[in-house]
Amino acid sequence: MQRKVLVLVIALSVAFGAAAVAATDHASVEVAQEPNEPATVTVVDSGGQAVENASLTVESVDENVTYDGTGDYTTDRNGTVELPAPNETVDILVTATVDNETVSTEATLEYRPELDLSVEGATGQPATVTLTADGEPADNATIDVGTIDENATYDGTGTYETDANGTVELPVPNETVDVNVSAEYRGASTSAEATLTAPPDLAVAVDQDRGRPATVTVLADDKPAENATIDVETVDENATYAGTDAYETDENGTVELPTPEETVAVSVTAEFQGASDSTETELKAAPELNVSLAQDGPGLPATVTVLADDKPAENTTIDVETVDENTTYAGTGAYETDENGTVELPAPNETVEVTVTA
Repeated sequence: MQRKVLVLVIALSVAFGAAAVAATDHASVEVAQEPNEPATVTVVDSGGQAVENASLTVESVDENVTYDGTGDYTTDRNGTVELPAPNETVDILVTATVDNETVSTEATLEYRPELDLSVEGATGQPATVTLTADGEPADNATIDVGTIDENATYDGTGTYETDANGTVELPVPNETVDVNVSAEYRGASTSAEATLTAPPDLAVAVDQDRGRPATVTVLADDKPAENATIDVETVDENATYAGTDAYETDENGTVELPTPEETVAVSVTAEFQGASDSTETELKAAPELNVSLAQDGPGLPATVTVLADDKPAENTTIDVETVDENTTYAGTGAYETDENGTVELPAPNETVEVTVTA
């Protein structure tokens, strides 16, 4: 009677072995693997003992997915077979034959690519997050952006998906902020921290002495803004000014504008590192000068009077020279007009012709 029972159990094992892989009274096959590593297939009998020389067949569950480890194998003395590491995550079907019993199992062999994450952005400009997987752009990767300081605010926090180039663009912050950027792609993950710098506080000013070139100065956070872009336009579109143009500031944050031929109102706009500022100012042309010389009588001092637009020209430079270079006159030289726009020249020792230039 016991012999008949034993025969019956064996018959059931053969009949239902393939569909009852997990049953403890049958042979079993197990697959173990760490991501990116080879997989180990182990075959044991119903008693938990390793099965040597068991036949194994490895197939890809999805016929459209390729895996170098598909094929037929035979277990070694430890009941194991090593499968090669996958090039991408793949689902496999492993079928083992043990004493005419067929057992099978499905397993997922994981491949996690090596990720490289970078965050780059100039001051006041959008930042670019770039993710590569094994050196290639990681398309459709998930990017999460959060502030390191939970009390900080940034419009760019949230979840993104990389484009075909493996990139995501983050908006310019309103104020400088530290962010944490994490990426997930095909089972792999990585993260990076970055400081996103807000545009500086920009200030533009224009200084000019009448009839002289004008100087535009641009400061960013109170420091000279080198290589800032300057645009100069006339406020009145019908006005003309030779200085209308685009400029770039020097290392001192300055640009020199030419003296206008006639007084003109201009608009000056500066752009630097995502910030901009503008101002309007009037550039004054040189006044219309009128110089005259009067002497009350022979042998008396002479008075030079300079008018600018019919008003006394204070602090105007006067140069006095003799017309005949062979003639001497004690009054030759340079002078500066007083508040009345006048200069007194000494009485000559002899009659002399002079040139007065203001």
